[in-house]
Amino acid sequence: MNISKENVLSIIGSGKYQSCILTAFSFDFYYFEMKVMKWLRSCGVRNVNVFIDGHLYSDLMNQSMGDEMSFNPGYALYPVFSKGLFHPKVWMLFGKTEGLLIIGSGNLTSSGLGGNDELWGAFHFDIKNNNNQAIFSAAWQYISRFTSNTNGLIKEKSTKWIYDYSPWLKELNSVDLFTFHKLNENEEVAFLYNETAITIWQQLLNLVGGDTVTEITAISPFYDREGTAILALKNAWQNAEINIVVDEAGTLPYEISDTSGIHFYGWQSAEKNIGTNRLHAKLLHFKTNTNTEYCLFGSANISAPGLGLAGVKFPNEEASILIKSNKGKILNNLGINLKSSPSQKIADFKIQKNISIYQSVIKENKFNTRLLFAEKDFDSITIYPEKEVNDNFVIQAYNTYNQVVFKKDIDSLTNPLSIKFSGQNIHTIQLFNKNGTDIVSNKILVHDYFTLSKTHPNPQTEDIETIVNEIQSGDLHRVVDLLHYVIMDTTENEIENERNKLGTKSKQTPAESEQLEQNVLETYNLSDYQAKDVNQILRHKSVLLSPSLRILDVLKTLNYGVFNKFTGKGINEDEQNEDISDLKGNELDEIEVEGEITFKQLNNEKTKLSAYLNRLADYYYNLLYSPKKQTDYKVTLTDLAKYVIALELLYEYGGKVENYTESGTLCYFDFIPNKKDSDYLNNDVKGYILNIIGVFQYLALQGFKEYEFEYTKQKMEQLKQEAIVLSVFIINNIKWDDNELHYQKLLILNSLHAFGWSDYYRQDLFRNEIVQKIVNRKDISKRLQPIYNQNFILFENVIVGMFRQAMQNKLIKAFEEKVYKNDIILTFKFGFTLVASASKSISGYQLKLIRPGFIWNDAEQEFIYPENIVVSKFNRVY
Repeated sequence: MNISKENVLSIIGSGKYQSCILTAFSFDFYYFEMKVMKWLRSCGVRNVNVFIDGHLYSDLMNQSMGDEMSFNPGYALYPVFSKGLFHPKVWMLFGKTEGLLIIGSGNLTSSGLGGNDELWGAFHFDIKNNNNQAIFSAAWQYISRFTSNTNGLIKEKSTKWIYDYSPWLKELNSVDLFTFHKLNENEEVAFLYNETAITIWQQLLNLVGGDTVTEITAISPFYDREGTAILALKNAWQNAEINIVVDEAGTLPYEISDTSGIHFYGWQSAEKNIGTNRLHAKLLHFKTNTNTEYCLFGSANISAPGLGLAGVKFPNEEASILIKSNKGKILNNLGINLKSSPSQKIADFKIQKNISIYQSVIKENKFNTRLLFAEKDFDSITIYPEKEVNDNFVIQAYNTYNQVVFKKDIDSLTNPLSIKFSGQNIHTIQLFNKNGTDIVSNKILVHDYFTLSKTHPNPQTEDIETIVNEIQSGDLHRVVDLLHYVIMDTTENEIENERNKLGTKSKQTPAESEQLEQNVLETYNLSDYQAKDVNQILRHKSVLLSPSLRILDVLKTLNYGVFNKFTGKGINEDEQNEDISDLKGNELDEIEVEGEITFKQLNNEKTKLSAYLNRLADYYYNLLYSPKKQTDYKVTLTDLAKYVIALELLYEYGGKVENYTESGTLCYFDFIPNKKDSDYLNNDVKGYILNIIGVFQYLALQGFKEYEFEYTKQKMEQLKQEAIVLSVFIINNIKWDDNELHYQKLLILNSLHAFGWSDYYRQDLFRNEIVQKIVNRKDISKRLQPIYNQNFILFENVIVGMFRQAMQNKLIKAFEEKVYKNDIILTFKFGFTLVASASKSISGYQLKLIRPGFIWNDAEQEFIYPENIVVSKFNRVY
């Protein structure tokens, strides 16, 4: 047994584990998301499952600030309602060939993982040597008691996903519980926990009681006021000298009836080599007459509920490790030397008469009806209660501002219960009585099914998630490393290919149909999602796990500044005392990003950025103008996602200048200058606007692919709206010369037209929504150009009016028979175009048309359609 002082997070090796299960009593959302999740992600741990005390969870939700699961939401949180406290601190991490078991005393708070003095034990398992197999098996049997009873996606996350990607777990031999297993030549270990049939105290009596104990040392922040556990130790080992270490910040045994043979020590005087932090470690040490030592440590305080003494009706749910060592000197190795300090009387300590955790948390959060988990997907929320109840209730849903967004009457609480919703920002839910006046259940968070699904430990997406983790940890220069995966994203093609493998036959046998569904489930890790048919699963996959959509989410998160500095006060319940450490946590090393950036690094970043934008422009041109083009091609969701990614990149990098030092001289590096050349090449913002925005708008006139799956439809509409907002903002955020003003108007008009603002009757409502989102983008822009406000006025007061006029003309069929040079007209085939020339003919007018999206004509120095178009009636707007 090696003992060292370090932050427990630092022992999690990078790249070794993909999944984890963490248990704790108390929980700090902000600290966990900004520190623990950040650390786990940096180590490659994607599938994160957290189990905490259900009453404490309910108490946290009563004080909800609305930002829970907003900073780093890719984890599942599940309440456990024990008859006592749910109090274990067990971490299990799982990799392909190895695992890590950590058992200790710290909660998932800043104090538990940084501010307090805690005690942890770590056990590593590797299939190469099978060391610690027995303790791993015992711990997994314990954890499985909770994971096997879960509902919803967390059941898949905490069982099947782990088994699938850590196959060694299934091969662990079952072991006898509450008994010693060999650790090495001189030490044995036992995994102990409170169970109805046998508690930790009874297990201790069985494992230690046969030896002659000469000295007992108890270290704990919380004792029974009457010293019940201490007196039980004294009674069980009557000849032992007993040392009790207390911390005045905790609960002391100040009403103990018999202190004979008991020596009391203050924590700060007992641990000179550890520090002066608040004591939260729990330890029970036995020294025998043969120099054999036993050391119990973990979550259990030296109290009757913690150890499960006789007479305790409801012991706490606890987990501890008992080490048996023939080497001795365990306390000395921990830096604890009681003999160097005089003992004290219990009356010498300052007594804190703290309110019990029962009074402060459990009593105020006891409900007969308990909700365990809720998840939203598409347009429904699925709720998993602890049990079904045949009674009338009102479900009340809240947004992140804790405002009620909808209420729904139900005549019975089923398991599961699915309810429909539309468009609301739903954060938490709770049950009320049938009149809607009294709270009858705990409040729980509503998890996002798709966010959790993206945490699947699939090796195919591991590289992407590794980069995302580094970006979220502060290395923003890695954004461009994601772009390769966007270009290579063929998700929708793969789906169609998978569906067509057997679909080319006129009729599939039942076995073939079953095989097709199985192929899809295995390929896309969707066995947890019970869709009605294969087509639904295929479309579900296109939204859920597309690299383009995943990377777009990352870019939006960065550009919207979601990771801005947190300004609110965290909510912590650390057993019986307030959290006393700062939010940063002691000794928790941040992930270091590179210091001074070099020209080579910046230029490499620009090269990757340019490669993505140029390849995307070429891809669009090929779809439109290649001799082998698909004539009936429809824009897919993936196409649209790649386009919005390009817009986000122009939004972030357009006009961006970064400093670097070369030979002691301060230099400036342009990523994408606003305008560099006059020939509209793909090397400045204006060139990309004309060659990406213009071309994609033209491509979109061919129509968008229709999807059957409702959520995919909604996602398509969402991205169309984002395309309008970003396109209009970027077009307005650059200076257009006098001879380019027609480009500005045409680009904005075609943005509105191509991405769905064509319903005349919805335009007023849609306009207000779109304009507000454009204003929001402007407010957070880092590089707003001086010309922007002037351009925005032109957009709002002139161009929007032109568009409305065109849509009204179309609606009432108010077409004109004459057209003139420099008119802007709307046609079904070409969208909004500028008339370069118009000549009267027998069948109407022969027109030469201009618009970004047409091929550049060097002779004309314009984006001109290569053929004259004959038109007889015109939707003329300017």
